[in-house]
Amino acid sequence: MPDETHPTAGQPDESAPTAEQPTTTPTVEHPDPPGPAAEAPGGAVRMRHMVDSGKVEMTLGQLLAMFHREDIPQDREEVADELFAEGLVARPLLTDAKYGEKVRVTKAENATPDHMLRNGIFWAVLIPIVGVILAIRLFARERVGQGFAVLGTAIVVTLLIFYGFGAFDRPLSSIGLNVNECARNGFGQTFCGKELDEYRQRVEAAKLKITQAKESIEADQRKSSEQAREREAEVRKQAGEREAEVQANEHRRRNERAEELTAKLRQERAIEEREPEGSAAYDLAHAEYEATRAEAQQLIVEAKSAEGK
Repeated sequence: MPDETHPTAGQPDESAPTAEQPTTTPTVEHPDPPGPAAEAPGGAVRMRHMVDSGKVEMTLGQLLAMFHREDIPQDREEVADELFAEGLVARPLLTDAKYGEKVRVTKAENATPDHMLRNGIFWAVLIPIVGVILAIRLFARERVGQGFAVLGTAIVVTLLIFYGFGAFDRPLSSIGLNVNECARNGFGQTFCGKELDEYRQRVEAAKLKITQAKESIEADQRKSSEQAREREAEVRKQAGEREAEVQANEHRRRNERAEELTAKLRQERAIEEREPEGSAAYDLAHAEYEATRAEAQQLIVEAKSAEGK
């Protein structure tokens, strides 16, 4: 009895990525849960290889999981941008699709405009059917010419309907017969109508992101410069405060020393006046007086020099 956790011979492994299995159908279905996904941006490259083998259909949740993204608007836009960079588009738009809704991923040049599907497919199917029925009835009545005329008219009207809804815009844009506006990007891809509007919106969004990134960088640089100036000003302020404190201490020291020298001068002068001139006490007091006066004069010079600074 085979192990239920592994596929038997001839039975597809539903847990593995469908893109790595050979397929003969134009549509690749992806059952839940999706297999291991490639790391983004490799997911877009892998999706491109899958689309080369045909249209790819999966739920929005599987597509987001393949790119390791959450179901939030920003992640949806990022996945759409990565697909668009590989020339791929998703229908319906990832920003509008529901989480469990099926999403088709195809090449941009092969995508059918949504407005044509909504408005033109009904008439494009109904008119040929009516034309064929009328032509058969005319052929049955042996009115061959009228039958071919009706059949041809139905075909022409059908082609005109497709043309009017822009189904042939891409091939006809090279000769200027496109109905909707078309443009070619730098990679040689042609976009028409709604796809062109979406492409322009994505380009504008990319430009806006670049502008916002530049503004953010400039704001960070300005903030860093302001912080550097503030730090420099703070350092200067602290240095000035320390210098002022040193000067204040030095000024206080000189004042205290000046008071001491003044008191000593008075004391020595009193000794000189009390002792007889020529005595040892007189001579010693006189010497001390002159030395103290010289030191006081030097202190006065230092004070004036400090005030000049």
